[in-house]
Amino acid sequence: MNPQCAFRSHVGLKRRLNEDAVLALPQQSFFAVADGMGGHDCGEIASARIVDALRKAAMSALPRSAMLHRLKIALEETHISLVKMGAELGDGRTIGSTVAALRLDRGVFDFFWAGDSRIYGWEGSHWSLLTEDHTLVQRLVRGGLLSEADAERHPDSHVLTRAIGSAGAGEVEFGCGDISPGDLFLLATDGLTKSVDSQALALATDPDDLEATAERLLNLALAAGGPDNITFVLVKAR
Repeated sequence: MNPQCAFRSHVGLKRRLNEDAVLALPQQSFFAVADGMGGHDCGEIASARIVDALRKAAMSALPRSAMLHRLKIALEETHISLVKMGAELGDGRTIGSTVAALRLDRGVFDFFWAGDSRIYGWEGSHWSLLTEDHTLVQRLVRGGLLSEADAERHPDSHVLTRAIGSAGAGEVEFGCGDISPGDLFLLATDGLTKSVDSQALALATDPDDLEATAERLLNLALAAGGPDNITFVLVKAR
């Protein structure tokens, strides 16, 4: 299948360290982003360990169901090791990261995520969100206690309810769908999605030129102040 892809990972304009990580394996039709938890210890270690574990799992030649199981086990083992590392450091430290991953396989796509890194599908003129943020404010939105508009401005919008390495909250959520040649996807950490609104993301997108689109998206996030690390992958099915 070997889908087309373009990706960027940038430290942004306010952070000293890039705690994001990106994985692009077009030959295996597998892609992922991870965002080390800001304000915690060793976020860059957590995100790097996640993509390394996913890389090793994705390189195996397995049928779809077996591959998904292997990827799930890889994340569970990474979660356990990160929780253990945090416990060994003491003082209640958390070494964690979000993750969002996509795999294409003969007419279907599978995706999974934990945290607020997102996956979008292109609907011809706009991006449609395939994931739902695992955050405290999104839980309030789902319960009818907060509007989507208020959620964007809520002071606790960064508080995650799931993350790999966060004790008791390492479970990922899965989804799947049918895929056709030309279908386009975007995986992104919140350094992009909280800096650039959905309309601007859509206006910057050219499905026929992924590299130019990637450059525009990065520049938009930087022009918005680049307050966080910026990482994303564009994937186009063939």
